[in-house]
Amino acid sequence: METTTIENLFGHFSRKFKIPAYQRAYSWDKENILQFIEDLKDAKEEYYLGHFLFEEDESPNTLLVIDGQQRLTTCVIFFSVLLQELTRSKTCGATVAINIAEIEHVFLRDLVMKTQRFETVTDDNNFFVDEIITPGRIICQQAITASQQRIRAAKDVFSKTCSIGQNVTVSELQRWYQLVSTAHCTSLTVKGKEKAARIFAFQNDRGKELSRFETLKSFFLLQLYLHSSGEPLAEHLKYLENEISSIYHQVVRIRLKEDEVLLNYWRTCIESNGFDSVDVIKEVKQVLRNMEDGESICSWIRNFAG
Repeated sequence: METTTIENLFGHFSRKFKIPAYQRAYSWDKENILQFIEDLKDAKEEYYLGHFLFEEDESPNTLLVIDGQQRLTTCVIFFSVLLQELTRSKTCGATVAINIAEIEHVFLRDLVMKTQRFETVTDDNNFFVDEIITPGRIICQQAITASQQRIRAAKDVFSKTCSIGQNVTVSELQRWYQLVSTAHCTSLTVKGKEKAARIFAFQNDRGKELSRFETLKSFFLLQLYLHSSGEPLAEHLKYLENEISSIYHQVVRIRLKEDEVLLNYWRTCIESNGFDSVDVIKEVKQVLRNMEDGESICSWIRNFAG
């Protein structure tokens, strides 16, 4: 485990961060963003952003964000708004001590390689590029999904709060930048999905409490690693990740909470207690405990997800 800062996390040469398709899309709402801002206002000299869990991707210099994506996404949105506001103020003649180009190069896009530093989930990434990664462009995309609407709402809250001359001074905004960029955090980078799944299954440190669906997703991934290997494991993982990605996509479209969907779905399964079922995770775990072999467990998980 490494103790570091947000600036050092992003500062490695050509490093990129990516949210896997099977992870939850952006979920922070206005209340979370306002709390983030209040924390900055209250902070004196130090700021702490918790723990991050990464998995090494097959692509070089790319880390998959397994735990902490909500906080990292929020930081990137904050840096994007801050970049726009400081650029505007400098154009108007204000003295800005921060290297503005460095903000963009480190946290948004590599100005040498012309690559995106931080990619959100696939369904939202084009929107994220237009809205956040390339600030100043004319916004032409409609916010279709709930997560895209939250990304835009977070940007709007930051924009209003960080408006120099109205709500904050250049000096105060620069102080916030220093607090976030040098924010202390711990990180753990692992090789392989099995280790990442094991750690995530037993420890969670994110700013927003895990949903029951996310907890079950983590449990399913761990079970696949425990009861399969080789090519069958790879096939099971690919199938489950694709189905989870599809589920997240559909949930944001129908505008229901994922835990509501999970409970209603479970109540239709023959192994459940029907409308008497209230604890999906407990009952699912009991079903799997009653199975005698790993192959049956893996098949059941795939059938459940499909």
